Order: sequence, then C-alpha cells, then structure tokens
Amino acid sequence: MRFYTAVFVLAILCASVFSSTLSVFVKDSSGTSLVGTNIELLQSSVVVQQAKAGVLGNYTFEVQDGTYIARFARGGYPVYVSIVQVARNMNFSYTMVPARSYAVYYGTVSAEGENVQNLTLSALQNGLVKTSAKVMEGGAYVLGFLDTGTYEFSLGGKYPKSRINVSVAGQETVLLDMVVLNESAPAQNESGAVNATPSIVVQEGSALYKPIRVKAVNGAQAAANAQIEVLTPDGAVTVGTDEQGAAVINAAKAGRYVFTYQGAQAVVEIAPQEAQQGGQTPPAQPVQQPPVQQGNAQENANAFALMAIGMLVIGAVALGIVAYLLMRNSKEGKGKHEAHAHGAHGKEMQARQQEQGSLHEDAHRGHKKSDKGEKKQ
Repeated sequence: MRFYTAVFVLAILCASVFSSTLSVFVKDSSGTSLVGTNIELLQSSVVVQQAKAGVLGNYTFEVQDGTYIARFARGGYPVYVSIVQVARNMNFSYTMVPARSYAVYYGTVSAEGENVQNLTLSALQNGLVKTSAKVMEGGAYVLGFLDTGTYEFSLGGKYPKSRINVSVAGQETVLLDMVVLNESAPAQNESGAVNATPSIVVQEGSALYKPIRVKAVNGAQAAANAQIEVLTPDGAVTVGTDEQGAAVINAAKAGRYVFTYQGAQAVVEIAPQEAQQGGQTPPAQPVQQPPVQQGNAQENANAFALMAIGMLVIGAVALGIVAYLLMRNSKEGKGKHEAHAHGAHGKEMQARQQEQGSLHEDAHRGHKKSDKGEKKQ
C-alpha cells in the first residue's frame, strides 16, 4: 500500500514539475490586441489545444513542457505559424499583418525514426539555397519566405541527397510532414545507370469541380505508367500516369490535395466556390482599446429578465401608491359630505325645536289667559 501511495505522489510531483502555463498574446503591427483570433497548439502536426484570444488579445494554456507549433487564424489575415519552446511558465507574443508576399511550409520532418533535431532544412532552386530553417525538438519545422515556384527541400547533415520536390503557389500556409531517406549513394537501375531525380509538376488553372492535371518526370524523362499517390480531403487514392507521365484527378471538394511520386511532392489548395467568385472575407477591424466584455446569450437573457422584473416591481408600487391616494381622497370627500349633511340636518332640527318651543309657549300663555278669565267670572 505504501509503495502505491509513493508512486501516486511521485506521479503528481512529476506532473507538477513538467506542467507549465503558456500565455499567448496576439496583436497587429500597431500594437492593437487582436481579440477573437483562433490560437492552436500543435505537436507532431496534431492540434493538442485551441482557444480564442480574449479581450486583451491573449489566452493562457496549461501545457506540458516541450516544443509546440503555434498556429494563428483570423478573418482577413493569412494563417501564421511559429515554433514555441515551453519551459516553465512563459509569455509569448506574436504580431500578425493583413498581407504578406510569400508562402510558409510547416510540420514535422523525420528520417526513418532517427533524431533529426538541430539539422538544417533548406529550400533549394537550381542548387541554390533560397531559405532554410533549423529543425527543432520532435522534428518540428517552419520554413518561410518561399516565393512561387518549384523547390527541393533538403535535410542537411547525414541526409544531403535526400530531397523532396515541392511546388509552391501564392501566399499559402501549408502543413507538410516529410520523411527523408538516408541515401548514402545514388540509386541505380538494373543497367547500372543512375536514376534521375523524380519530380511532379502541377498545371495551373485548378479549381473546384474541375480536373487537377499533374505530370511526373524522372529528370527530363516523363514517368510513363507510374503510380501517383494522392491525399485528398476525402482520403487517399492512387492514380496512374499515361505515356507522357500525365495524370488527372477531379477536384470534387475544396481543400488540400497532396500528390506524391517517389518521394517528390506537390500541393494544390482548392478554394471554396465562393472565394473563386470574388467573395472574400472582409478584414476584421482591430480594437483600439480593450472593449467592455460582452456577456454570452444566457447572461444577456438573465439581465433582461432582471430588468423586466424590476420594471414590474416599480410599476406595481406605483399603482399601489395611486390606489392609496385615490382611496384617501375618496374618504376625505365622503367625510366632508357627511359633515355638511349633518350640519344642515342639525340646523333644521334646531329650527323645528325653536318653532315647537314658540308654539308651546304661545299655547301656555293662552291657557293662562283663559284661567284668568274664568277666575274673574
């Protein structure tokens, strides 16, 4: 029992030691907080946590120490990515701009299960390095500043000859996981001749509900009757090339199509139909000052209900006061009327009494006179 208790306590201690907080702040070039930006943390190209930036343009994640790719998405802005290495509690700030003139590739690179950390991943054109990036822990990489064109992605060090051909178009942000081979010598065919480098080219003009046309080649020769693996938004398929090395697949759904031929890759992004008709998401207006936080629908409903109840209570009190005043005025009027009637009735009675007294006195006087007359007789 003590052993299990000790193991449990040790597990808790280990979790507390390696657990950290990562506070991410998102802003624009003027320093304005970009409220509502979607923030995602990826490891091995898998989203492990996601949230939206709050009223200060930030969100705090509870994460384990390690290397993450942070991805930022917001309407009217390109998708941005950056590598974040978390060790203990830390803050991370990122600046987004509404437009850029280059493409970015990111993801994970591996080499037959070997550790490729700290190696350099380069993008070459005609043998010249156009841009490069250091591979981080877990094989994470972000390779930016890529102009439109065809590149060879090469992992240096132990893998100088292992290259992947990539076709870059526009200012896209592409997630691409790569597996390189340890090529100690050029591959040879059965005749002993050195095989030409395979590559795959995508023809322009691809759109939703239209065919995507690609061509596979080995050096300058068309790869006739070859097999091309295609990762579509609905899953993986395999297509064959004709005598000219060409293959066609229909873009039946918007999303990313990845074509692979003997390690060479090409990526095509098919936009939704609305975007092709000219409809674009308007850029979000940055907030100059942190806005007053708006409650959710339930909080607004509760506030409205409380306000309605308060108005009903005030109305009931006002009606009660009015009714009381009306009743009071009615009683006072009735009292005055009764007093007036009573006073008039009293005066009438007094007059009658006075009249009766006078009659009685006159009768008494007449009676006395009659008695006096009888006596004289």
